[in-house]
Amino acid sequence: MFLNKRKSLALAAALAILVVFLAFPGFFSPYGVNEINAGDRFSPPGSKHLFGTDHLGRDVFSRVLFGARYSLLCAVSAIIISFVSGLLIGLPAGYMGGFFGNSAMRLMDAINAFPGLLLALSLLAALKTGVASLVVSIAVLFIPFFTRVSRNGVVGEMPKGYVRTAQIQGVGTARLLFAHILPNLKTTLLSSFIIAFSNAMLAEASLSYLGIGIQPPMPSWGRMLSEAQPYVQNAPWCAIVPAVCIVGSVLALQAGGRILDGQLVGD
Repeated sequence: MFLNKRKSLALAAALAILVVFLAFPGFFSPYGVNEINAGDRFSPPGSKHLFGTDHLGRDVFSRVLFGARYSLLCAVSAIIISFVSGLLIGLPAGYMGGFFGNSAMRLMDAINAFPGLLLALSLLAALKTGVASLVVSIAVLFIPFFTRVSRNGVVGEMPKGYVRTAQIQGVGTARLLFAHILPNLKTTLLSSFIIAFSNAMLAEASLSYLGIGIQPPMPSWGRMLSEAQPYVQNAPWCAIVPAVCIVGSVLALQAGGRILDGQLVGD
């Protein structure tokens, strides 16, 4: 069972690393991301165009690679913001409890009361269109998640002997939280980070599909899927390729996060 879980984790990590490795170095892209060739419109996958071309004759493979770059950067930026914010709220909330802890968690409950996509749409409507606004909107969605994870982790660690010993020795609150308790939450926080990262990629793809995420000329898997929708019968590869990339990346990251958290059990 342990061996199967390790193999599954290695496979998930390999898929994630492959996506990053292909996305960022520019020499893997055979064509320009916005290189238009009207004579090659809707060319099927082949030796010239590995994943075919779209309605403007643009190479789908090149756009998938660049789309991964923008989608990954957007998702990881949002999750880093929400992760740090969640820690800064959740750690003291779990340690102090009382009025501060209850108020912080009620605020997180209020944010969670809104459907995620509706909240993101509302934030994007209030902010100027752009990548920065998209990152902030996605980050707000995941702050309650990381706040609750870190708060529950602190509450679970409080009765343990090392915390009591540090308190008796007069260790300051900040040092106790960040130097003593936080390292003991690393596995839970890492798995939570990976799972949230996959959900952030899905959120970015959903918003870009609706036309309010990453804007042209920058490619995005969600926008590629949206642009391919009218031509799905004539050129299905234009929709299949970005859809497979979205689903495959999300499933790989979800599996990796759940294995780390001990939730995926092999035979």
